[in-house]
Amino acid sequence: MQGGSFIIRVEKVQQGSAVPVGLVSPPLLERAVVGRKPGADFRLADSTVAGHHLVLVATAGGFAVEVLTERGSTFLNRERLKGGTVTPVMGTSAFVQVGQILLSVTVIEATVPFDEAVSLPLQVEHAARAGWLTLQLDGGPHIWLAGAPMSLFPSAGRVLDGLAAAPGQVIPMATLKLAMDPDALQMAGGANLTQAITYIRNMFVDAVGCGTITLDEVKALSDRCLVAEPANLEGLDARATMRVLVENVRGAGYRLRLPPDAVVRLR
Repeated sequence: MQGGSFIIRVEKVQQGSAVPVGLVSPPLLERAVVGRKPGADFRLADSTVAGHHLVLVATAGGFAVEVLTERGSTFLNRERLKGGTVTPVMGTSAFVQVGQILLSVTVIEATVPFDEAVSLPLQVEHAARAGWLTLQLDGGPHIWLAGAPMSLFPSAGRVLDGLAAAPGQVIPMATLKLAMDPDALQMAGGANLTQAITYIRNMFVDAVGCGTITLDEVKALSDRCLVAEPANLEGLDARATMRVLVENVRGAGYRLRLPPDAVVRLR
């Protein structure tokens, strides 16, 4: 299929995954690598997904799935695929499971308006690399850590943006709840604020596990945060460190223990 493009959508994830259901890729031209590492065209920050898990390639009658890894599991329309195999798909859509993430893959025709539409996100992503943590909510949320795109539920992304508006300061729970569900529609998939904070912390933990960021740099940045009560992060593992990075100040709210110069919010 010449001139074709992919749209990939996350349909289902395992409980507790940092990858949000409904995450949609921008159209990906002719060839797309799916995996956990930052270099993937469609990145899934989930421990059950290999760094470079598979490649989707447009063909004359649909597309093909090439499995790059023996790690984890890969299914095409419920049929298990082995590492190193290339499987053709006739038609323009299919379900592909990588690890514990279920994706729908749809092939579309490229158009001039489409090509124009993808230019803005590419520019935004390029601009985002200026900060250690960068957020852009329009059409998103879009979140980058050390220049690498991250996945987060939209409601949790809005909570993180609320925390990032004033790094080092305690943000009241009422303010964060409003950010999570600004129209009071209760559309957060049943998640409450505590769950949203857990999703944010898991995103940072997964980023350490993927090698996107290091635990040492998180601790160094947290040490530079100007708060009255400095934290002792020595000897803490990733999960304990992230509980300090996204800190619960009991009776008051939460704060993000980062210095202001580590955070960029694009508007």
